[in-house]
Amino acid sequence: MSNDDLTDKVAVITGSSRGIGASIALKMARDGANIVLNYHSDSSKKYIDDLIEKIKGSVEYYNKPELSKTKNPIYGIKIKLPKK
Repeated sequence: MSNDDLTDKVAVITGSSRGIGASIALKMARDGANIVLNYHSDSSKKYIDDLIEKIKGSVEYYNKPELSKTKNPIYGIKIKLPKK
């Protein structure tokens, strides 16, 4: 197992809808991790959908507004990658 092998590991990436967070999420997914993405505004959903399209795993959406200490809920997406 190399240092880049994240098979069967779970990575939670905050700020994953764009920029550095999205790049980290894509890299970790390509290295085998099952990832959890989160975002808190509807305007970020398009970016998350684009990222999901690039990753091509099975997706489970969930909404946990009680996790948020602000008036905006936190939306999460868990992506499980297919076995190689």
